[in-house]
Amino acid sequence: MMAGWRLVGVLSFLVAAMAAGLVISHGGDVEGLRVAIRATARTSLVLFVLAFTASALVELLPSEATRWQRRNRRYFGVSFAVSHFIHLGVILALASVDQALFWRLTNISTIVLAGSAYLFIAAMAATSFDRPAAWLGPRKWRLLHLIGGWYIWISFAIAVGKRVPLDRFYWPMGALVLAAAIVRFRHVPARPPAGRDRRLLRTLTSPSPSCRRRYGPRFARRPLTPVHWRQDPGTVVGHRAGESRGMAYFSQQLINAITLGAIYGLIAIGYTMVYGIIGMINFAHGEVFMMGAFISLIGFMICSMLGIGSAPVAILLVLLLAMAFSAVYGWAIERTAYRPLRGSFRLAPLISAIGVSIALQNYVQLVQGARPKPGGQVVSGGFNLFSTDGFDVRVTWLQIIIVVVTVVLMAGFTWLIARTSLGRQQRACEQDMKMASLLGVNVDRTISLTFVLGAALAAVAGMLFLMYYGVIDFFIGFLAGIKAFTAAVLGGIGSLPGAMLGGLLIGLIEVFWAAYFSSEYKDVAAFAILVLVLIFRPSGLLGKPEIEKV
Repeated sequence: MMAGWRLVGVLSFLVAAMAAGLVISHGGDVEGLRVAIRATARTSLVLFVLAFTASALVELLPSEATRWQRRNRRYFGVSFAVSHFIHLGVILALASVDQALFWRLTNISTIVLAGSAYLFIAAMAATSFDRPAAWLGPRKWRLLHLIGGWYIWISFAIAVGKRVPLDRFYWPMGALVLAAAIVRFRHVPARPPAGRDRRLLRTLTSPSPSCRRRYGPRFARRPLTPVHWRQDPGTVVGHRAGESRGMAYFSQQLINAITLGAIYGLIAIGYTMVYGIIGMINFAHGEVFMMGAFISLIGFMICSMLGIGSAPVAILLVLLLAMAFSAVYGWAIERTAYRPLRGSFRLAPLISAIGVSIALQNYVQLVQGARPKPGGQVVSGGFNLFSTDGFDVRVTWLQIIIVVVTVVLMAGFTWLIARTSLGRQQRACEQDMKMASLLGVNVDRTISLTFVLGAALAAVAGMLFLMYYGVIDFFIGFLAGIKAFTAAVLGGIGSLPGAMLGGLLIGLIEVFWAAYFSSEYKDVAAFAILVLVLIFRPSGLLGKPEIEKV
């Protein structure tokens, strides 16, 4: 099979010939340049996926084809760089032919984003060669390619999406990149070797096979110091064992992040449902979540006093109780804080909702006290997915329950919005409330039911939060409400799938930042990601820009 620089030359020639052929076939006009931009973008994406997923495919599907892909992954990376620079050349050609169209399809932020991505592409292509890779070392090499790969992917999707609409071709590629990143993720030891041992480790773990053959014998006379590696000092087995333990640690944090993101997603759905109909944020929704958690705690205490020992029966009874009382709170908030001020200026309901939020916080503080309230363990047990180097990756039954309940409720509410009469009335009120009222839709009842459904979802999230963390206080509603509101905005306010996606992303950012950096700044990381996303996509990841007809 073709390999090495011959592969790079052939792929580069094919990409250039394809771009030139598409431009010539359309007569060299603007449409031909736009078709060439789309084609080179897709080709670059395929080459990027081939280079990025090579190591993961060898681990998952060992075969001659995947081993050939792994041996040539750096050549695929260089080919991706060449293809992307051809893509840049076609874009510049479009700018020279029709500057008005070019500036209509892009802006300064996209240019800055794409320019920094091209710097990453150049750096990653340069470190594909032997000497730069050996000089950089495995730790910095992996960090460069991990950060650079994800930055290129995100900037690629945003920049191309502003020039040509993204279609379904990009989503399976994104899933492949995400799966490869999970498989390839490796934990770097916190205390790396120094001096000669460090140089030997750089050489023996270099991403370049020829670098290991060329420079390995120079340091092979003195093996690694046993104080750094637990296995045979003449090998890097200890380093690989540390990597395996890091993979297990990463998997455990991923499970925790998905669980936390599911809880945030449930709360965020309540925000996005209310905003989708009346165009306002219910800032008392976090306190409804807090009330649901306290009602669940009281319900579990009542079940214990009544001698109900079956966990499924107790959970079902407490869930119904919490949803019923929280739905009453949601209905009362709509009747007292929103309906009387619906025709007023837009800040009036917002101020009223903040007042209700503060009132509910202080009400719970006076009735239940300011100290944290512990809850008993209702669901215990679980199973180990796998164990690596003494580290067990464990999934509890409660985590499975949280994820399953979230998925079922998400599917149920999607069906309710899309298929039922209430869903049609909600969508009609979202489009034009006055016209919906003229056509016979009871707008007041529809809005009240929306608040009731959102409050019931918040109660479910509150009960799951109590069962998962085991302790609550009167202030959890504010923090969880801000995080859920951030998730709704990140995913696209007004979109149910966007709310769930935003919740999962906030959970992933918080857990991984706390696990690998600092738990004190996890909120800073989440809000920083929100700011970056809103700079380039003001409507959120899955939100649609509002078009006002004149």
